[in-house]
Amino acid sequence: VKNKLAIGLDLAKSTHLVSFMLPDGMLLGKPFKMGQDRASFDKLWADASAVQQKHGLDGIVMAMEATGSFWEPLAHHFAGYPTVDLVFVSGLVMKRSRQVMDLCSTKNDPKDSYLIAQLAQEGKYLPMRLPRGVWAELRGLGNLRFDLLKARVAFQNRIQAVQDRYW
Repeated sequence: VKNKLAIGLDLAKSTHLVSFMLPDGMLLGKPFKMGQDRASFDKLWADASAVQQKHGLDGIVMAMEATGSFWEPLAHHFAGYPTVDLVFVSGLVMKRSRQVMDLCSTKNDPKDSYLIAQLAQEGKYLPMRLPRGVWAELRGLGNLRFDLLKARVAFQNRIQAVQDRYW
């Protein structure tokens, strides 16, 4: 990623960890915490804009790991910002990069936010597509159907196992 600020976000339910990385790979300060609310998102934008202007950067790449649904409020908030590219970093790539980084696969949030920023800076990400309107509803319903089918099969297997054991 040339001439853009990479922001690595290690997402959680209520508190995210954030790292800023310049195009040359230099990490700006220590990873910091932010909440899952509009005020925190606005503060993140103010901080990122200040860094972008100070270093004369063209834009911002906001990267996060594609797990759970914690990314959705953040993504919908920043979707309309013209200089922000929202991207996902694969969980498998994270795991492998973590092992290469320090020869162990231990996971901690500050290391993960740094690693997400680094992978974004190296261009190892997938662009994010946010479905809207009826497409978002269909996607949600499709995911719910898939989850219910998995649960049904699991319960059928448990019932069969109990029957095999006692009858």
